[in-house]
Amino acid sequence: MNPKWLLRAEKLAERSHTLAHSSVVITLRNKDAEWICRRGLWIYGKYRSVDQFRSAGPDAFCETCSGWGHAAHRCEKATKPACMLCGEEHLSKEHRCLVEGCGESIGKVCKHLKRKC
Repeated sequence: MNPKWLLRAEKLAERSHTLAHSSVVITLRNKDAEWICRRGLWIYGKYRSVDQFRSAGPDAFCETCSGWGHAAHRCEKATKPACMLCGEEHLSKEHRCLVEGCGESIGKVCKHLKRKC
């Protein structure tokens, strides 16, 4: 398939005046993709490292902002996380009960939790 740029055409054209690079998605067969992920890729005579594709459709859940439609590696709110348990500004895996002596593990629900959206 043809390469798919990760920016809209107008944004890509705008950036071309100041930057000489952009990200692109190249679709390959599975066995070709595995080989290229291990070894990298030569494009226009320059070696490029390759990141494995991670699918993120409308049913993808972000563990950073607790939102739908993207995964944590693409979260635009990475500096402002939201706990899916209490709604406060921390990662869900870092959630802890503030009640003294609760003893529940970090990132777990306890009987004191008041859930918020």
